Amino acid sequence: MTTGTATAPVHDLAGLNFNELVDFGRMAVRGDRAGVEWALGDAVRELEARFPERLLEDYAEDVGLEVRTLQEYRRVAAAYPAEARRPRTS
Repeated sequence: MTTGTATAPVHDLAGLNFNELVDFGRMAVRGDRAGVEWALGDAVRELEARFPERLLEDYAEDVGLEVRTLQEYRRVAAAYPAEARRPRTS
């Protein structure tokens, strides 16, 4: 499901349906590990590209985060290509 080396993982979410994206988001939130922000940003981008009829508000509620948090993760994930990403180092 993930690929990458020294950079943050790149998540291949293209084959997931909406419920699987929700499950992925829930696991990412519970994981609290480096790269979770990238994972959620990528998931939101995939969600919006493939399921435009589904609301971000629904996804946020389903995974247990604020809409504005997911919007920020999406914005940052869209701004940085995978090769420029670094996992959180703290």
